[in-house]
Amino acid sequence: MSKTLTFVIGALIGLIAGGLLTYYLFVGTPQALVKPGVPIKVPDANGSPVGTAQIVLKEEFFNTVLQTIFKDMSEPTFPLTLSSNTNNLDNGSTKYGLLQNKCESVIKVLQQGSDVQTGVQFKDSKINAPIAFSGKANVFGNCMEFKGWSQANLELRFDNEKQIVYGVVNVETVNLDGIS
Repeated sequence: MSKTLTFVIGALIGLIAGGLLTYYLFVGTPQALVKPGVPIKVPDANGSPVGTAQIVLKEEFFNTVLQTIFKDMSEPTFPLTLSSNTNNLDNGSTKYGLLQNKCESVIKVLQQGSDVQTGVQFKDSKINAPIAFSGKANVFGNCMEFKGWSQANLELRFDNEKQIVYGVVNVETVNLDGIS
């Protein structure tokens, strides 16, 4: 054999042996979940069924996602009405154009406002969410700007028949700045 081939084989054996020694020194020997001589038992009938996965998401995860949305994207904006009630004529002009104003009725979720930080809190077995907001609304032909905060909670529900989890947001309070 040539000296190069002998060196390569020696280096590979040394690398494998070094890797095994490092693993055993830092991690230790592999351990079985059941001690030798102890019979394996049937899973607990009251426990989770076979194939069940558990996902744990902490409060910090949701708040980090919200911070990323506010930092890297524009603030979430939603229309205050779900349908558009404009009467367009065939030529594209708006009927009653003199009565229309250019106020878009929207609400914008803010990262912080009205001394409230938008976020998620896990408290008292609930998912609570204080939400700071601002917006505009067309009220009797006038464009009214508003800001404030609301307290909401998320209620998770499981539909056993469809095997899905869905959430319902319950808005508990709405507090507008300057209005008692």
